[in-house]
Amino acid sequence: MTGRGQLLADFREWIEYVKELEQRNMEAWSRPVGPGKWSVKEVVSHIMLWDKTFCEEAIERIYRDEPLTVRHLDYDRFNADASRYGLQSSIQHLTDQSIRYRERIIDLIQSLSEEAYSRTYLDGDKQMFKVEQYLQDFIAHDRHHMNQIRNVLAADRSLFNRDSEPDGLAVM
Repeated sequence: MTGRGQLLADFREWIEYVKELEQRNMEAWSRPVGPGKWSVKEVVSHIMLWDKTFCEEAIERIYRDEPLTVRHLDYDRFNADASRYGLQSSIQHLTDQSIRYRERIIDLIQSLSEEAYSRTYLDGDKQMFKVEQYLQDFIAHDRHHMNQIRNVLAADRSLFNRDSEPDGLAVM
């Protein structure tokens, strides 16, 4: 079992990675992570919307000592919505929201008492939810997607400079 501090440090890796991605140009953000796969932009949206969901429906509710409302979702629908959202959003909006939700989750979990952190909760489907397990699951999820993105972008250094290239989308 890994301690809370280490799990939160690992969970924070996504924030630093998003900051690195923010420096990439629109071509990089549009690049699919594999044949028939999402673009980098869609992957970032996917993770951000999972963070938003768990922040609002689990972690904030634990912090306020309220019942959890997070439920097991139709993953195909959730992912299709995340893809659409990512394609319609600006890079700046996605990076800002990704960092905002992830930092909020980290701040809330850091402030939980040991009892609240260690307790087993029931989610909106009456299934068990533990903060530690949530962190472990999403760290693995983040790393899976970070590796996909790294692999597709690593070979092309021209995908770095975003300074002079607008992303062409309105901020959502």
